[in-house]
Amino acid sequence: MDEAAKESGGSQVISQLRKNQNIEYRGKIRSVESYFNSINKGIDQIIRVRGGKEIKVTVSSARLKVSSHSKKRFVIALKYDGENDYRYLVAKT
Repeated sequence: MDEAAKESGGSQVISQLRKNQNIEYRGKIRSVESYFNSINKGIDQIIRVRGGKEIKVTVSSARLKVSSHSKKRFVIALKYDGENDYRYLVAKT
């Protein structure tokens, strides 16, 4: 992610994480899925997407150490209405 940000002139880079990706929280290593399903559950919100359409989502986020990156990253969990599982995004700002 750092290289991609450097190549794009230092702009923000967002990528997807797999649900079994390891993160570190309070000294314990766990999957990103278990963290967002048990410790940091999301809240329901209405967001506006392209074209002005409003949709319901469940969203949560945290700054967590992503083990494979060896750095803290901003991790976002997003679940659209009707979906059972979160999608996980990681941002390098």
